[in-house]
Amino acid sequence: MIRSGRKTVAVVGTAERLIATSTPALWLRISAEGNNAGEVLLGDSAVDAAAGAQQGVRLGKGIAWEVPVFIPGPLDLTDLWLDVTVNTDGASFFYMEP
Repeated sequence: MIRSGRKTVAVVGTAERLIATSTPALWLRISAEGNNAGEVLLGDSAVDAAAGAQQGVRLGKGIAWEVPVFIPGPLDLTDLWLDVTVNTDGASFFYMEP
């Protein structure tokens, strides 16, 4: 089954989980929202969008990233974190459940 969602991050430099509860996925597509004023960074719990400390996959306004899962078993979406370069920017996503 295909599911979708949206995630915004309140404060620059404060990473937040993409999804708060354990959510297995076989495939994920995530896109920085087209009306963002800055960039979204995607990564693990250490992702950081603060100036001078940036780390993670950078997604500019409207840019998407796909994650096909080839490892044995699904990816848990709680392992993915977001941070933003401008407060309250965010991303939209959809994924396939096992």
